[in-house]
Amino acid sequence: MSNYSVSALSLRQAAQATAMSKSAILRAIQAGKLSAVRNSNQNWTIDAAELFRVYKPAPSSTDASTSASQHNADSDLAAKLAAAEASLAALNQLLSEIKQSRDDWKQQAQQQSQLLLQHHTKPSLLKRLFA
Repeated sequence: MSNYSVSALSLRQAAQATAMSKSAILRAIQAGKLSAVRNSNQNWTIDAAELFRVYKPAPSSTDASTSASQHNADSDLAAKLAAAEASLAALNQLLSEIKQSRDDWKQQAQQQSQLLLQHHTKPSLLKRLFA
């Protein structure tokens, strides 16, 4: 439909736009299903909006190529999404391991601090003797 920016179409253009025969379009006009007027040359003129109200536009070759390229783009995006999700899962696993390692080191540091405090909090021999 976008290929037909002119609002008035000839019988031939209308047939091409709908992938129908000229005679089928003419029969629709004669049966009153499709509105059309004759121009000064006695040729039928059909409004594009009226034509597409009655008949679906024919798929153009650009529509097919657009559809194929859209499908390729979609599959590319799906592959990228899958790769990103796998990468995210690996990074989350690594983060979990790093957090566990941090917690282990923190616990070990606290234990060492407590041992040092216990060692320094014992009163010296002199203090124990003269206290």
